[in-house]
Amino acid sequence: MRYLTTTFSPAMLGAGCSAEVSPLANVGEVPVDLVSAVGHEVTAKILEVLFSRANLALKGGDEVWCVIPTLRAAEAREFSLAEVQGAGFRAWYVRVR
Repeated sequence: MRYLTTTFSPAMLGAGCSAEVSPLANVGEVPVDLVSAVGHEVTAKILEVLFSRANLALKGGDEVWCVIPTLRAAEAREFSLAEVQGAGFRAWYVRVR
């Protein structure tokens, strides 16, 4: 499968899997035909994808494009639409083996 997420963690990998992570130069390199696993409503709205808090169990052959807002706060909280839009994004490609 090919997923769009706002995070990546080794905990998402199935048993015996490993991942190769590569930074993308810009968010424009992210394909548009991905299954959304974007678990933040505001970010899903900005990226114009479905909001989905899917628990991923990645297996060999899966691909993940992570688009992560650069915004960080001193405390855990929900960010506003304006905050996320103004923060910008970083992106990575993850190939699962």
